[in-house]
Amino acid sequence: MSRYSELQIPEHVPEHLVVDFDYFRFAEQEPDIHRAWARLHDGPAIFWSPHHGGHWVVTRAEDLKEIYSDHQRFTSNQQSIPRAQPFLFPPVEIDPPLHASYRSLIFPAFSPRSIHALRGHVRELTVELIDSLRTQGQCEFYGDFALHMPIGIFLSIVKLPASDRARMLGWADAATRASDPDEITAAFAQAWAYLDEKFRERRANPGSDLISVLCNARIDGRPLSHEELLGFGSVILFGGLDTVASSLGFIVRHMAENPAERDRLANDPGLIPLAVDELFRRFAITNMARGVKEDMEYRNVQFRKGDPILLPTALYNLDKRVYPNPFEIDYGRRNSSEQLGFGWGAHRCIGVSLARTELEVFLQEWLGRIPQFRIADGAAVEVRTGKVNAVTRLPLAWDVSTTTDRGLAG
Repeated sequence: MSRYSELQIPEHVPEHLVVDFDYFRFAEQEPDIHRAWARLHDGPAIFWSPHHGGHWVVTRAEDLKEIYSDHQRFTSNQQSIPRAQPFLFPPVEIDPPLHASYRSLIFPAFSPRSIHALRGHVRELTVELIDSLRTQGQCEFYGDFALHMPIGIFLSIVKLPASDRARMLGWADAATRASDPDEITAAFAQAWAYLDEKFRERRANPGSDLISVLCNARIDGRPLSHEELLGFGSVILFGGLDTVASSLGFIVRHMAENPAERDRLANDPGLIPLAVDELFRRFAITNMARGVKEDMEYRNVQFRKGDPILLPTALYNLDKRVYPNPFEIDYGRRNSSEQLGFGWGAHRCIGVSLARTELEVFLQEWLGRIPQFRIADGAAVEVRTGKVNAVTRLPLAWDVSTTTDRGLAG
């Protein structure tokens, strides 16, 4: 008898493609979870995980890019595994061509022009947070900085009060890293109740913020439905609260453990704009999904309609067939900006300009003010995997005498 029989492997899945792989728990004890992800390159190009209701996992860059791009055979309405929400989240779970109509509603808020106008505020908030920590000689980076800098910027875009930050963070953590569908559902329910209240407030007193824009938006001449508003709000809320914070944790940990890398940027800040895409490439965090639209054969594997497919972006960004020496950080890579960390094609993350700006400003201001830092002696670093991988505890220490009150921006 198969050791997987109790997990009810579907009949169309051959046993030799079943792998006991739980993407929520497989690498949390690894010194570098991205290397753990990349070890999947040594196994099958496509395999079936019996966890979280069962799903395929794609491990090769060529297939990852193809499935992300092919909206005829693979649907975006299965963006997460396990799926807990009862309705689709526009625009990320809407397929083209309708996807473009939804995306256009929020694009102006995240256009390069809008983000350029926001850059001064990003810098002001970043400096304020760093200076509040600089003379302490230590911090728990994830909780003291990473969760505050991008979230403060996000709250300014949607005009939500900073006092609501704590409860939002709990919802975001459950939505992106919980594996229990009931826990995910509860987090969404709390977020929807909150968003419903805010949508009602903005309808009564509209402004120029993104929530007000959605309240007055129209698709094909009609206003957005209640479910569409809640779906939109959830995408904006959880995207703004978690992804950049998670990226910062991996990047800062790397620099704390590799002082030569840290010093290189601190001593040559002109490299920082080049570094941004390469650092996002090396430390990809998202593990999105797609669904199979119809029964089909793909790469000699039988897919059935409705099969979920996990598409870990790190497996594209660390595939040596696309990026030679993928674990090496090379600011001269010509294709770093083509990495999959922000998705691909029509569903490429709408917040990419904001994320790049936040990381660039962070590196300029942190490396100028706290140029030498390390993992605190004897401290444990905590890492979690899930829909969004994250360093959730990162204790840092530094000699206060080495700090300055100036950033590296020209």
